[in-house]
Amino acid sequence: MSMIDELDGEVSEAARKSSQEKRPNIRINSEEMESEHIQRIKNSKRGHLSTVTSRKNEITDLISDDTNLKLVKENLQNLSQLFIKYSEVHEAYQYCEISFESKTTEQNQYETEELLHSNFAIRINEWISEVDFRFSFQPEISPQDSVSHVGMNRSNRSSIEPSC
Repeated sequence: MSMIDELDGEVSEAARKSSQEKRPNIRINSEEMESEHIQRIKNSKRGHLSTVTSRKNEITDLISDDTNLKLVKENLQNLSQLFIKYSEVHEAYQYCEISFESKTTEQNQYETEELLHSNFAIRINEWISEVDFRFSFQPEISPQDSVSHVGMNRSNRSSIEPSC
């Protein structure tokens, strides 16, 4: 074998080793990426649940005053949309490659949240119906009909008439 052949062999061997060393372990990177993806979805799920909880708290504060009826209706509709987004993220998380135990735990938590949401929506809809009912039978009171306005009217005659 000539010196050139030996050098070519060494160069090609070195090049082969070099390319093997530079090649990243694709499996590890893929697993890390999947793990990061799962964590992002889980964090997104937590964020959506937090938003749902905040909106419930806002609605709970609003129902202390019947005049907030329109705001309560709007917020309840928005809450339903927020819960749908939370449900979609939950479904995406369930499709991830996570352990059976994690899936079971997350599913139980979701079912609890779904029941809480359903009961909350029922309670708020009952409140809305009650307030709508009260407003439908409450006559419009004009400023002239109010008690404070009645005292402002002056009579032309004195309430005490002289007796003769």
